[in-house]
Amino acid sequence: MNRKAFLACVLMCVILTGCETAKKISEVIKNPDIQVGSLKEQPSEITVTLLTEPDTNTNAEGESAAVDVQLVYLTDDSKLLAADYDQIASTPLPDVLGKNYIDHQDFNLLPDTIKTLPPVKLDEKTQFIGVVAY
Repeated sequence: MNRKAFLACVLMCVILTGCETAKKISEVIKNPDIQVGSLKEQPSEITVTLLTEPDTNTNAEGESAAVDVQLVYLTDDSKLLAADYDQIASTPLPDVLGKNYIDHQDFNLLPDTIKTLPPVKLDEKTQFIGVVAY
């Protein structure tokens, strides 16, 4: 009889635990913005706003011209800081930055522009974000 009571108690615990899990899963399905896990385990998310002034990138005639911009996601910034303009402009970024390179985004911005990018979830290895403009 004692064994049956123990098994019944274990079974009730399993059922109650399952109900709580099912409840949490249904909440997340209804609202995907609900945090699951600790804050420390959540991916970092950033929103970037790119801005160019009206007199950006003036040519020989004094006219403003568009600017090419790259946001570069890196594990370390040393190779980007050591690179010169010719390397960045003429060689693919993964080749210049090696294992420090994670990813990048390319943009072409007209003068006097404000561009807010959609939020980006960063790769967990991202420690630095470089900005290259030319």
